[in-house]
Amino acid sequence: MIGFIFSGQGSQYVNMMRDLFEKFPNVRETFIEADGIMKGLIGENLTDIIFSGPGEPTAGITRRQERLKQTEITQPAVLTADIAILRLLNESGVRPDVVCGHSLGEYAALVAAEALSFKDALSAVSARAKAMTQVSVADSGKMASLAAPAERIAPLLKEIDGYLAIANKNSPGQTVIAGETKAIESALKKFPEAGIQAQGIPVSHAFHCKIVAPSWPLFRKTLEKFSFKPPCIPVLSNVTADYYPKEAGGIIDLLVRQITEPVEFMRQIEKMYADGVRIFLEAGPKMVLTAFVSEILADKNDAVILYSNHHKRDGVSVFNKLMVDLDSNGVRSS
Repeated sequence: MIGFIFSGQGSQYVNMMRDLFEKFPNVRETFIEADGIMKGLIGENLTDIIFSGPGEPTAGITRRQERLKQTEITQPAVLTADIAILRLLNESGVRPDVVCGHSLGEYAALVAAEALSFKDALSAVSARAKAMTQVSVADSGKMASLAAPAERIAPLLKEIDGYLAIANKNSPGQTVIAGETKAIESALKKFPEAGIQAQGIPVSHAFHCKIVAPSWPLFRKTLEKFSFKPPCIPVLSNVTADYYPKEAGGIIDLLVRQITEPVEFMRQIEKMYADGVRIFLEAGPKMVLTAFVSEILADKNDAVILYSNHHKRDGVSVFNKLMVDLDSNGVRSS
């Protein structure tokens, strides 16, 4: 069995997948389709933001990168990249048996399972970004990445004044925390003293914690406007590390809860393996999740872990190598 894992935040970069855009018609068509949808939502084409012009100076590239860090741009841009790779894989004869996504990537997983259309998914993530960035709180909070498992992190959080929560359980070697600004700043000092590497994450708000809970009502109201269908293949939830229900109401409940609850990524991957998945393919820009999965399944000699894109390598060459690797594992043997 093969499982697709879709990238979330932290994957966006200037000229993201431009080489695939120029080489493969269906990748280009996906970005152009997103342009048509996003023009009506943000007043701009995504490609005008993501792709630089010929000979653009460094200052212009820097401005683009800063723009891509804005939640309302980040989320639809990464979702579009995920779906472009999904369609390229499908066209190449590669279809998943199970899907999951990391945070925002869960929307791409729902599109892959035909539970949500690409158009509705883009509208949903745009609404999600808007709902979270319009949260009216005195402190929008911060997030930080810690080089240790969640079970080691949790007791230490209790020793720090202020609100802190575990946001992402990414791998045995990385946990992300979210919380009040002063508490995160204290954590960034305390954890290195305890021998744990700590690094701040540039985000507009502290996601996957109660700080963004005020976004729930507006976001739920928006989601209820979309048409959800029963997933045609199993989709694992960040919230429960179990499969999404078939009912629209249950799907909406999980998507709303996902905003404030931790991403149970480790448990999702362990569930995929327990249920028979042996080929794990990251579908999206960069290969951050590939590294996490490799850590999670380090003791599983029969697990094959692959990625579809790398921002520092030629995208076409990376994709062609992926096809060879999939062929050698019998994925496209028919």
